[in-house]
This record gives sequence, structure tokens and C-alpha cells, in this order.
Amino acid sequence: MDRHNAVYVWDSLESRVRKFSPSGKLLNWWHVVQATPGSPWAPNHLAVDPQGNSSVLTLTGGIRRYSPSGKLLEHWAAAPNAVAVAAGGSGNVFVLSRIGTVQPNSPQPAGGNARVDKYSPQGSLLATWRTPTIVVKDVEPDGIAVDSRGNVYVTVGTDNSCYKVCLPMTSVMYRFDPAGAITFTYIPGRKTFGPISAVDRQGNLYLLPHDFAFDSMNILKLSPTGTKLAQWPGFGGILKQALLLQVDGNGRMIVTSSKVRGLSPRQRSAVVRILSPAGKQIAQFGQILVR
Repeated sequence: MDRHNAVYVWDSLESRVRKFSPSGKLLNWWHVVQATPGSPWAPNHLAVDPQGNSSVLTLTGGIRRYSPSGKLLEHWAAAPNAVAVAAGGSGNVFVLSRIGTVQPNSPQPAGGNARVDKYSPQGSLLATWRTPTIVVKDVEPDGIAVDSRGNVYVTVGTDNSCYKVCLPMTSVMYRFDPAGAITFTYIPGRKTFGPISAVDRQGNLYLLPHDFAFDSMNILKLSPTGTKLAQWPGFGGILKQALLLQVDGNGRMIVTSSKVRGLSPRQRSAVVRILSPAGKQIAQFGQILVR
């Protein structure tokens, strides 16, 4: 969202950004150049700053930055293995990347960590930060968010759950201050939680717990120190797969979800839901068919 609460939606299958009014009216859309069609599992590839400038993480790992009207402003290459993007209030762009690889058939864990690259609005690399190395088989950064003070939050998944296929499940969250120092680490015992998705004006954190197939998702709200404040059921089973959340200046949650897997292209759809600060749905729009 931008400061006027316009909602920007990334359509990864058709490589489009769609801009809606707060009531759901389609205001504009534009195509993002990519070499091949996107994957439906790409919810964190769009970030919008308060001014309405949008940054898209493309399949090739580059950033394409657009004005609120869809004019291409800048484009630049990002680090290898980029997985997510976030935007700060000053227009800076933060790209989350994975470092380290799994060693096949090795008796020793491979280990890895997360890398955050901070870019100016024009694409100049301003800083690079890294999380501590985690020595396990799979290490997968899965979420990044920026608060109004310039703190950057990163979540990292590991294979500690080994549920069915040992898919990495979020297990550690780090907070970087604007200078790049880690000022908070959240590891709630042996439990896993969801990737970071948003931070509100009070510094409360919004994460998205999910099962191994993303069929069942929830919204988890934590205080700035990691205390659980609320948890609401997601929309798994109604609209499966990628669920993403942002919070506006009034504390309302804007949630996107899609129904893709196992359906023909003409049946693929996406819905945007507006939830009150108490988690009650107050509006809905969408049903965007991918043709």
C-alpha cells in the first residue's frame, strides 16, 4: 500500500502490477518485463513505498522500480538467490537473499544465512548486512519487512520441523537497526512460526504461520518484543496458496490470497480482504481471472 491506502497487487503469472483504490476499484495496471512467466509462489516480490513507487523482484533476480502511474524509473541487478523485497519510507529498497547451499549426500549439515542488501531509490548499493550462520541442512530466508523507524526484520526457515518432506519452516527472526546492527533475535523455543509480512506504526509484527504445503495459513500478531497479542485463522481451504498481508495507518489488515493449484487457467483467481484491527473482515474485492 501507499500512504493513500491504494493497494498494489503483484500478479506473478501474468507479470503485472495491479493498482486498486481502497474500495477495490482498478485504477491502473502495468506489465513487468520478465524472461518467462512467473510462479504463483512469489508473494514477496513486490514492495511499495509510501509515495506509491513500486519495486518488483523479477525472476532473474533484478529489481524494476516504477512510479505510481507505472512508468519505469530504474532497474538494476540484485544479489544471486534473491527471495524477497521490501521498501522503506525514504524510498530505499531492501532485497533479501539466501547464502549457502545444501551439500547432497553429505553427512555434515551445510549451513547458511540470510543477506540483506540496502539500495537507494536509484539502485545504488548502500549497505549489505548478514544474519548469523545457522548450521543445519536447509536454511531458507523467507520474509522481510521494514518499519517506520527504518528497522528491518528478517525471518529465516530451517529444516528443524522435518514435517513430511523436511521443508524449511520459519524458526528465527532478526531485527536490524537502520545502521545494520542486530538488536533483536526471536527464537520461541522449539516452535516454528510464519514469515514476517508487515510491521504496524506501533511496531507490532505480523507473521504468517503455515503448514508445509501452504494449504492452511494464519495471521500471528506479536508485540515488538515477541509477545503474542493475537492470532486469526487464515483462508486455507477457501483460497489456497500464497497469502500476503500489509497493515495500513489505521491498523487495518489487507490480505491477499489466491486459488491456483489444480485448476485450469480460467479458474485461477485472487481475492483481497480488508480486516479490522480485531481481525474481522470488513470488505473484499478481487476474483481476478488469469486468462
